[in-house]
Amino acid sequence: MSTESSNGIIVELKSIFFSYGSMPVLEDVSFTIHERDFLGIIGPNGGGKTTILQLILGLLVPDRGEITVFGSNPKTGRRRIGYVPQLFLSDLDFPISVLEVVLMGKLGRNKLLKRYSKRDRSIALDALRKVGMENHGDRQIGELSGGERQRVFIARALTTEPRILMLDEPLSSIDTRWQNSFYDLLKELNGEMAIVLVTHDVGALSAYVKQVACLNRKLYYHGSTTEGIEHLVDTYKCPIELIAHGLPHRVLGDHE
Repeated sequence: MSTESSNGIIVELKSIFFSYGSMPVLEDVSFTIHERDFLGIIGPNGGGKTTILQLILGLLVPDRGEITVFGSNPKTGRRRIGYVPQLFLSDLDFPISVLEVVLMGKLGRNKLLKRYSKRDRSIALDALRKVGMENHGDRQIGELSGGERQRVFIARALTTEPRILMLDEPLSSIDTRWQNSFYDLLKELNGEMAIVLVTHDVGALSAYVKQVACLNRKLYYHGSTTEGIEHLVDTYKCPIELIAHGLPHRVLGDHE
């Protein structure tokens, strides 16, 4: 089976509906991701942003609709997706090195008690090099700053040798001095793979991402960045900062 369609689509969602029990979260959501897209997804808290990522990964199953990932179902296609969830590893005193954290990205393809191969270690070291952390492999993860840890978690995702990198609120633990270099890293990685970024940092959208979508149960826009931000402002009739930071807002009908 082909890993993508003839027009370069690598992920496709068609009329997706999803609820947690009786609470609807997504309604009739459709969009596509192409090779080397850089998609920013914004929207209010509870609007379904993290749920979309989990559906693409096959961690959740839609109530209705169809999801195709590299021409297969999400559980099969996710092997080519690198995923960076919101900051985990809450016990930063746990004695584990940076290299060991990165190697954890290979666990899904190795039996639990099987030793890492030379190739696994080579891939992990290359991933650390890509994120600029090649000289930190022996350090303890708890010694790193928030920005350094986030780079390590991206390296961990890169060990799967992905064609899509998905990140969920990656700036939540990064101080401002790291943010520009962090986005520069994502821009560089975008030369090799598609990027899907869930973020509240609207300031980054116009400078880095290629497409922008606002998700609040429904997908209200999906298109080029500059036109997309203008469209969001026009549709919501409120400052873009309100949409970006998850404050309650409602959609006005037909340009009231």
